Amino acid sequence: MYERYLRQLVIAVLWCTVATFAAADSASVEYVIDWVNNRLTINAEAPVPDQQRNRAAARQQTTRDLENRLPQFLSEGVLLVTVDAEHRIGESTAANTAVLQHIAEIFSAGSREYSRLHDDLRRVQLRYHVPLQPAILAPLISQDRARPVPRRLGWTPRAEYSGILIYAAAQDTRGALLPRIVDRTGTVYHDYSALDPDLLMQRGMVLYSDTPGSLAVTERVGASPRRVTSIAVSGSHGTDIVLSDEDIHALLSTPSTRAALRQGRVAVILHPDHVFDRY
Repeated sequence: MYERYLRQLVIAVLWCTVATFAAADSASVEYVIDWVNNRLTINAEAPVPDQQRNRAAARQQTTRDLENRLPQFLSEGVLLVTVDAEHRIGESTAANTAVLQHIAEIFSAGSREYSRLHDDLRRVQLRYHVPLQPAILAPLISQDRARPVPRRLGWTPRAEYSGILIYAAAQDTRGALLPRIVDRTGTVYHDYSALDPDLLMQRGMVLYSDTPGSLAVTERVGASPRRVTSIAVSGSHGTDIVLSDEDIHALLSTPSTRAALRQGRVAVILHPDHVFDRY
């Protein structure tokens, strides 16, 4: 009698264990890169096993399983972040290696928004955020000093500008950690090497927004920015900002806009459809 009871108990325990792992394995994950709010968001959910009689314990176990898998989810999510016009982190061996070597530091920089039971009482949901910079950007930056911003002669500045505001929504420009300003031929006139590394990791190269008049944009570029409109987008990921020769000449020959480039006082206006990259 005792052996029969023990056998039934072992079977029950094994069944609950299998059910719990099955719930963890069936977890679904969405990765959202939010260029305006500067973060990678992990949305994960998993079903609560129906086979367990103690639903409260099952919910707690499912929540723990999801939380334990967060480092794995993060390791997968960071590989999807666009670095520049040609690479996501997972598409560059150097970037991939650098970021994954620092995954523990990146994970510790994140924060959990919530872990909760869905309204249908059958699923546990978890949301976790990690800032794009400095957490994810820092491992990608190896330079120790900024290079000078190139200077153009022959342009008489008409005003002093507090920053640079680039309208890029009409060109379907996408976000990236390290966007560049190029001309029609693809010649690069501005990239991350012109910024001090500490400043770059603190605030990023540019501020992305879909609202030109937002407080964040004004704080970034000031009350009197030089306003330019991109004429095209470049690169396989559509992140390089193509400006006209006239606008490039003006930016590089005006002391206040050259300072703005060097100090990262640049905002790029995206189309609302491109504020998020979802995977």
